[in-house]
Amino acid sequence: MKRKRRSPEEAKAEILSVAEQLILEDGPNALTLKKIAKTMKLSHPAILHHFGSAEQLMTALQQKMSRSIREDFIDVLSTAQNPTDRLRFIDQVLAKLSDPRNGRTLAFLLASGVDPFPNDEEKGLEHVLSNLNQNQQYNTQELQNTILLAVLCMYAEGMMGELIRKRLGHNLNSVQFRHWMLELLGKNLQLPASQAPKEPSNIKPTTP
Repeated sequence: MKRKRRSPEEAKAEILSVAEQLILEDGPNALTLKKIAKTMKLSHPAILHHFGSAEQLMTALQQKMSRSIREDFIDVLSTAQNPTDRLRFIDQVLAKLSDPRNGRTLAFLLASGVDPFPNDEEKGLEHVLSNLNQNQQYNTQELQNTILLAVLCMYAEGMMGELIRKRLGHNLNSVQFRHWMLELLGKNLQLPASQAPKEPSNIKPTTP
């Protein structure tokens, strides 16, 4: 059978897609370039040509996810003018940030000493702050702290939320916590937080 020819861009995208599926099935610790090569019917050097190690591959996946979430958030701010719609879409963004599968990959990379986020030269969070400020003039420090709080809380939720909740001795769940955070964001961003979604988001996380 003739081997499928891929452009470098197509090969990278397919490798990331296969790696994502393997992480979803077996977790980040089980991901190896050998396993990806076997799944794709490629040689190990062919994978190395695009990603030098499994760690580099997971970093690329994490960066892809971060960019996707950033783009989703900016899209919400640009298109959802109704405050209730904004809250609903922001809830979907928070759901992606706090996905435990993503949290496991993030924890693995951080423990390996890797910076798993897009290059700061992209100024991703600055773009988010700029879009938030388009229609309302927030106090800059308050806005920065609000975004920082949301991002840190949701990433921590994905990494260890269930473990911490078990030790609190009550039956809070991840959706309740996310909606509490959404109400807090609503207050700080002057949105009608009382209209925060009452049911879990229907969004399907698309990353590990």
